[in-house]
This record gives sequence, structure tokens and C-alpha cells, in this order.
Amino acid sequence: EKKSKTILITSHSAKEGKTFTAVNLGAILAMADRKVLLLDMDLHKPNMHQALGFINDEYSGMPALYKKECTMKEAIIKTSQPNLDAVISKSSTSGASEMLLSDVTKTIMDYGSRHYDYVIIDTPPVGLLSDAMTLMKYSDLNLYLLSATAPCKHSISQATEISETNKFQLSFILNKVNDSWKISDYIN
Repeated sequence: EKKSKTILITSHSAKEGKTFTAVNLGAILAMADRKVLLLDMDLHKPNMHQALGFINDEYSGMPALYKKECTMKEAIIKTSQPNLDAVISKSSTSGASEMLLSDVTKTIMDYGSRHYDYVIIDTPPVGLLSDAMTLMKYSDLNLYLLSATAPCKHSISQATEISETNKFQLSFILNKVNDSWKISDYIN
């Protein structure tokens, strides 16, 4: 029986808040006394290390895992939040999309599932790369962020197509909402 829940976070475009959402969701679950593993699977433009405050640190575990230069246990770092661990990347990795298709991804997910209550996967935007769809087969919940600061009709259409074509269920999060926002301004 699977012990943990795996949550994947994606969006249509860059800068819609995927990493922000992943880190904050992880922190909230960790504060609720759940063991959480954050995975920075955006190997094209990783930035979870910045969100977690590992800017000057030389550590970069995700590429090392895929190159088989370390074990999963060695790749995991403790964050300043109790119960919140992460495997991060610090720079773009060549061949990133192909890496995600390897058996290493299954090993990473299996380890997370066995040792954590929640595994949260931060992915590249589906409007730019197929990486998120590759990783959806490992997730229990797929969160698709929509930014209220940009028209999202195209994003919703794309998400619907992804869901129907690949038989993935998507749940939506509306992000970057302010007081003057009206849904009719964006989707009609």
C-alpha cells in the first residue's frame, strides 16, 4: 500500500508561481507535522534553491542523482523548516527531458513514497515542455496554476486537452489574484 501522496505542480507558462506554490504547500504540510519531500524537477530552469535560501550553496542534488554520482539519501537536504526536505538543482541540465524518462525517476519517486508523507514535484510549464506530463504518471494530484494577471482562456483550453488526451486529472489553482480581479475579464 502506498504510504505517501505525490502532488505535481505545473502551469501553462513560466512565472505563474509553481515554485512558490510548491515550497509554501510543502511548508504548510511540514508545519502540520507531516514529512515532506520537495523535488525540483524543472531541470531546465530550476529555482527552488533560491526559494529555499540555498543561493550560495554549491549543492545540486538532482543532476547528481541522474548522473548516478550520489544516492537518494545523499541528494536530500534538510531545509530550515522541520519535516521539510528537498532535492534541488542549481543550474540548467542538458538532456533534462530525456533524463526524466530514465529509471532514475522511478527510483526517486519510490524513495519519496517510502520515506515521506508527501512528495511535491515542481515541474516546468506544460506550455513549453512535456516534462510535467512525463511526471504525471507518478502523481496522485496534479495542480495546474492559472495566473489572474494574464488571460487564461488559452491555458484552460490547453489543460483540458492535456487532461482528455492523456487521461490525467487536473485541479486548478488561481494565483496572483487581487481585489479588483473579475473572472469574466479573463475567461469570457
